[in-house]
Amino acid sequence: MPGMLYRGIWKHGVEYERGDCVTRDGSVWHCNADKTTLQPGGQGGNDWQLCAKRGNHGKDGAPGPQGPKGDPGKNATGL
Repeated sequence: MPGMLYRGIWKHGVEYERGDCVTRDGSVWHCNADKTTLQPGGQGGNDWQLCAKRGNHGKDGAPGPQGPKGDPGKNATGL
């Protein structure tokens, strides 16, 4: 039965099979080959299909409120 199996982050030297999905550089790739050790998005050519492309980083949020004052430090001695 055809299906997809998420295998985590792509690792060099691991053999992947048709239906395996991996993450590489923040994007998710689906294996189209019967078996492959090639890198998705690189020399993998037709062995891999991009499923979800990594997005851009969002804008920084507004600064939060100032936190409470910390405990006083210990006096330095013996220097």
